Amino acid sequence: MKILFIYTILIVGLITPSSLADTMQGLKDKGWSSYHAGFQGSGFEVGVDTKGQVEFYFTPKKRIRINRAWPIESQIRIERREKGEDNWVKKTTQLDGFTPMEKVALNQKDIEYQATVTGGVKFKVKITFDKSGVNIQSEMIGKPKDTDKAEYRLILESSMPALMTGSSKYDEKELKNKTRGDEVRIEFKEAKGQRIRLYEVQDAKKISAILPTSIMVKADKIGRKKLTWSILDRKDKGALELDFKSTSKRFLDGFNIRVILVNEKSESLSKGIRMEYK
Repeated sequence: MKILFIYTILIVGLITPSSLADTMQGLKDKGWSSYHAGFQGSGFEVGVDTKGQVEFYFTPKKRIRINRAWPIESQIRIERREKGEDNWVKKTTQLDGFTPMEKVALNQKDIEYQATVTGGVKFKVKITFDKSGVNIQSEMIGKPKDTDKAEYRLILESSMPALMTGSSKYDEKELKNKTRGDEVRIEFKEAKGQRIRLYEVQDAKKISAILPTSIMVKADKIGRKKLTWSILDRKDKGALELDFKSTSKRFLDGFNIRVILVNEKSESLSKGIRMEYK
């Protein structure tokens, strides 16, 4: 009986850490313990935290993160809605929702992991790093059990914080002077590209309707290089969707970039996005 009890403990001990986990294992390198993976590129650093969120930092001088307090965050999520309803509900990763992956080292060039959200729906993520940026890809695994009454979609969203604090205190002329040279450039699937100043008021829905394939930001606050979001393959059906964070409707005050990777019809629209800093 005692031998059986010890044997059971050993088996449980072997299964528990190597089966599923609430979070992914963190790095042991100094300054990276809150991240499952990290990469140091040319003038930037990227961390993937232990719950899968990607955080992008600018390090133009000696690995000092100039946006430590406001990283560019990217997340992958599954959304669900009841058939006949309008509202989508974000699904959270279930308890013990991350599958085990091989041990990750700092500056490893690619990582993969799987996650399961409440309700049992699974998705896979692949993140590839290089000296100029990062590629983020994802796809759903299998088919949800309740597709007879609900629809699902897979979303990748990246968030750019405000590039100026207190912008509402200034009129357009003052904003123009303070952001001289700062701009956004957008390329589209078929339409001619646009060049927009950070302070200019825009209509995000109209921009999204023309199907952007890349959005580039040039601003003093992010360093001398330019940050560009782009879909991985222009031949994909998907495109970037734009949403402003503020009612000012200016890029200056922050914005979100979203890509629908898999739509409610289970169609794969896009493989993912690339964030490039150069």
